[in-house]
Amino acid sequence: VKVGSSGSYRRLFDFQPVGDPGSDGVLIDLTPSNQVRFIGSGQGVTTSATVPTGRFVDLVVTMGDDGALSVYVDGVRAGGASVPDGGIVGCATRELRFAANQNGTERLTGEVDRMAIFARALPEADVRRWQSLAFG
Repeated sequence: VKVGSSGSYRRLFDFQPVGDPGSDGVLIDLTPSNQVRFIGSGQGVTTSATVPTGRFVDLVVTMGDDGALSVYVDGVRAGGASVPDGGIVGCATRELRFAANQNGTERLTGEVDRMAIFARALPEADVRRWQSLAFG
């Protein structure tokens, strides 16, 4: 992902109804200061990871069964947080959106080159391995 300007909330990944406080679905976005934020299962947390602007970065967000969030930037853990209750509920009845919310109003200012979703949280060694495979 290549993040352009900051100053507002910008979606990276959205599977949550607009206006839902996080009780159904999940979203990952950037705060006005470019920190990665996760909302899901009635909980919203801002991680300690900040995404640099103006260049492409390999951004990976993982969530373990215990609700532990880890954010990797260019293969290095940049921060994290914890979500109670496992983090994700629902997600069965709407489109998966990248770089915009469900109605298209909260958009990422920047570019997305490619995305992947895995059914399990990748350990740090796998994050680096996938980065190597994807970006050489």
